[in-house]
Amino acid sequence: MKTIHIFVILLATAFQASGVEFFDNLIRRAAEEGFENLYMERGESKAPVLFYENRVYRDEFYAAAVLLAICEKELPEAEHIILCRCRNRVPLVELAVDLTDYRRIVRDGEPMAASEWLTLRSPRHKLPREAEVREKAAGRFDLILTPGLSLYLGNYDDRFKAHLQVLPALSTHLWRGGSIMVEAAVPLYSDVNYQSYRFKSYSQLNRVVLSQFMRLPGNVFLFLHAGAFYPNRWGFGGEAVKWLLHRQLALGYRLEYTGFLLYFQNQLYYSQLGLITSRAYLTTWLKPLNMEVTASYNRYVMKDSGWMLEAMRFYRETGIGAYAGVTQQDKFGGVKVRVALSRNKRPAPSVFRIVLPNYYEYAYKATT
Repeated sequence: MKTIHIFVILLATAFQASGVEFFDNLIRRAAEEGFENLYMERGESKAPVLFYENRVYRDEFYAAAVLLAICEKELPEAEHIILCRCRNRVPLVELAVDLTDYRRIVRDGEPMAASEWLTLRSPRHKLPREAEVREKAAGRFDLILTPGLSLYLGNYDDRFKAHLQVLPALSTHLWRGGSIMVEAAVPLYSDVNYQSYRFKSYSQLNRVVLSQFMRLPGNVFLFLHAGAFYPNRWGFGGEAVKWLLHRQLALGYRLEYTGFLLYFQNQLYYSQLGLITSRAYLTTWLKPLNMEVTASYNRYVMKDSGWMLEAMRFYRETGIGAYAGVTQQDKFGGVKVRVALSRNKRPAPSVFRIVLPNYYEYAYKATT
């Protein structure tokens, strides 16, 4: 045991002297799996901290398991490791792992609850701005092909209407926390036979959004965006989220300041900024039911406001839920589903790749 302690001290000393190069083989293995923005440093209690970004695996815990297997092999004498998942180099969440207990489970088959060897927590470490990350995500482009489906009940002689389209979106990271997305709408089939700005028989530009994501003191996450976005709006917006109770509860607030924007028949129609829409919400995770529940108070585009309750239960990677809301002008409700659309492992990021979204969500709404 004394020999192991001496090795850990030497490990920390060598790491301080040589920086990322000491873990070069571990970083290389993680890069081969498709992980991006990779960086390692010595964290609390001399435990190495691995910063990473996952745009390959659909399941984040599966991605962490892949990295953990690499760390266990490449750091055979390490007793702890901290995996810090990032979004465009902004830390999101940490997994603190006791590698000693992990080895007992993997090698000896010893049964042990996850809470005994793994801790999920808000990030305690910062990725240095001057850090030389490996496999930079900036400048790599994704073309994401998302299907769009709208279903409506028509008149007695035409009871069912459908509109099917594909929404190709080109996105890329720009700088730390910064990204841009351009999305089009390409109709494939439509029997919606009434005039509507939402349904057109020709391809159109749907969204152009510049976004900035950042982490504020107190582990508050802030998301800002500006541009043109659905439904026929332009302007500015932001959302702040704070996680509580070991990430079992989230408090959030979203605000948008927008105006009307529509390109129709070779003419651009727009209005000045002046409309405020908002959403204050509380989301909790009911672990015994494997269910996510959200209560929110919303202000909508039609300037009405009111409460909405949403619930979704998950069966592995499929979610089935319902929602209901009321405002001064309307009562509404419906059902929604979320299904996995892509394979668990997508192609590794490159200068340009074409992918499907991780999940597809559809909601049917009934209203007065």
